[in-house]
Amino acid sequence: MSEELNATTKPEPTPEAPKTFTPQPKMTEEQEAAEYDRLLGDVVCRLTELRLHDLREVENFVDIVEHETGCNTPAEEFITDLVRYHCCRDGGNGLTPDDVRQHLEEFERNFWDEVEAARRFAKRYPKAVRERKTEGRA
Repeated sequence: MSEELNATTKPEPTPEAPKTFTPQPKMTEEQEAAEYDRLLGDVVCRLTELRLHDLREVENFVDIVEHETGCNTPAEEFITDLVRYHCCRDGGNGLTPDDVRQHLEEFERNFWDEVEAARRFAKRYPKAVRERKTEGRA
């Protein structure tokens, strides 16, 4: 970021823009860096206004986003998809019960597929599973 943020720095937020999904043209590295700096400044500014409880919820969501890798992390994918839909669907008009049902059905399919995949993996590679556990990395 162009300015170092610390406890005394409080950037001014950018005016609230409508949250709509529009395909973005490919950005240059410089444009991407500038957008990253702008967005990070906005987020940091907004975080400084949150109550502790809300800040912990943001931390939890960041953990979910960091661990989401698609259908092989079904709970994380379900949660991030719901948020994405809520913010971007129909120009940011939120979720409908039908949207949630559709995502829930996909979550349930992916969840049980991953349970079965884990069983198959453990059966096929028992030595790797045992070694990983004994090394304290499981």
